[in-house]
Amino acid sequence: MIALLAFLRRYWREIATVVLLAALVLLGWEMRNLAAQRDTARQADLQDKARLVLIQRQDAVTQHVDASATATAAHTQTVYRTITKEVTRYVASNPNSCVLSAGWVRIHNAAAAGQLAASAGAADAAE
Repeated sequence: MIALLAFLRRYWREIATVVLLAALVLLGWEMRNLAAQRDTARQADLQDKARLVLIQRQDAVTQHVDASATATAAHTQTVYRTITKEVTRYVASNPNSCVLSAGWVRIHNAAAAGQLAASAGAADAAE
């Protein structure tokens, strides 16, 4: 114990300096942590504000597009009418001009019914 007291009496200035430096280092460390927390909170606040501004801009654009679409829909009118002149122009004046052979008609009707027709030669000879 006496040796410890002699050591402290001889080196008290150096021990006080080391303790003071350690306290300053711990204080600086804590200040750095507080500054980092403050910066993180500030960045989160800025991001929230930027997100809010972006949402407001998107809402404004959406409202503009909706208003434009509503105005366009109010001016748009759908009209249905039958154009009989165009229809009669494309109808053939002589409907008997396209005559199919009886054999072809039989083969076609049999194929439509899902049956096999008699031989093609017999159908052609029946004409």
